[in-house]
Amino acid sequence: MVLENIDGEAIGETAGGDVRADQIGGTARLETAGGLITIGMVRGNVKASNAGGNITLREALGEAQLETTGGTIEVENCARTVRAQSSGGDVTIKRGAAMCEWRPPAGPSSWGRITGIVFAETAGGTIDVESARAVVRAETASGLINLRRIAGPVRAETAAGNITATVVADRAAWAESMLGTHSGDVIVYIPANLAMTIRATIEMAGSREAFRSDFPLVFKDLRDLPGMREITGKCQLNGADHSCCCAPPTEKFRS
Repeated sequence: MVLENIDGEAIGETAGGDVRADQIGGTARLETAGGLITIGMVRGNVKASNAGGNITLREALGEAQLETTGGTIEVENCARTVRAQSSGGDVTIKRGAAMCEWRPPAGPSSWGRITGIVFAETAGGTIDVESARAVVRAETASGLINLRRIAGPVRAETAAGNITATVVADRAAWAESMLGTHSGDVIVYIPANLAMTIRATIEMAGSREAFRSDFPLVFKDLRDLPGMREITGKCQLNGADHSCCCAPPTEKFRS
């Protein structure tokens, strides 16, 4: 099925074939039970559902709601909110201007340059964000979280995997953040001139050498029991009034 050069709304449904839509002046609603959905330029909102194949979107000026049960989702550019759900494939969003939301049961996701909010949650897979100018929330029960060029506050949690975050925020954009892993390392790169209070906690630390910091941490042992030593390091930078907490994840991700 091919839908092209339509000034108004475009609706396409098929029981098992491919659907292609391009140069749509209004909204686009597309559905197939097992083929490919390929979307070019849509000036309105996009809603696409696929029971077993891939969905690709080149550009949408409205919101995009994309769902597939067994394929991949790839978005080149969306001017407004993106909501993507895939039960078994990768999700890649290269550019988004508003909120980007991804909440599948499992699978890796890759995010490009996002100027709005990023919300990514998965039961098992890597989350990778190239850059984000607003709030980032990334949660995975088992996988890595890589956050590069983050200009807003962050909440990142994984039960098993490393977290790496590079913060490029200024004082006006930054707010309280939390990064936690139950089994792995947390690595955070912070601008030297950013006002921040750092609190880093390791529940099962062998010694204070488990912390590596370019900033002077003041340590405190909260518990010192056989096989369980909780150590917290803290420091304030540049007249800090915001905080960054590196800690084990919340109960939601505990095994």
